[in-house]
Amino acid sequence: MKKIITPIIYLLFFVPAFSLTLFTIVTYERFFGLRTFFGRLGNFEGCIIFLLITIIVMYLGNFLIQKIESNKHPKLADHFRLSSLYYIIFLFSSFSSFLWYKQYPISECKTNCHGYAIIALSVLIPLVAILVNGFYLYQRRDNNIIKK
Repeated sequence: MKKIITPIIYLLFFVPAFSLTLFTIVTYERFFGLRTFFGRLGNFEGCIIFLLITIIVMYLGNFLIQKIESNKHPKLADHFRLSSLYYIIFLFSSFSSFLWYKQYPISECKTNCHGYAIIALSVLIPLVAILVNGFYLYQRRDNNIIKK
């Protein structure tokens, strides 16, 4: 039963990663403005905020999942099982964002283009979740092999 529930629990970490990233970027924009480093519109700062928050949240999610499963020797199949819902969301959101960008190109956006940021987050958070899960399980596998 745990093997069925844990991918769903791991998927639930999408919500805090998404909401914390948006909240932090909006707060950063309100206090500092997005025209800070390099004269850009927050591209660098937004990427750093996104990566820090998403990696921390997904790492905590993987830590919780491993405490629930207590899997001593993770395999490649465990990665695909845990990240299967993120693979589906990544493919669906990538395809839908491609269709949306084709209909509403970003070059036509003049003001208040938060919809593009939301779509970018819905594509990038699953990608980071998949990578963090792969690295976490690989790290656990190597640590368990070395300790033997």
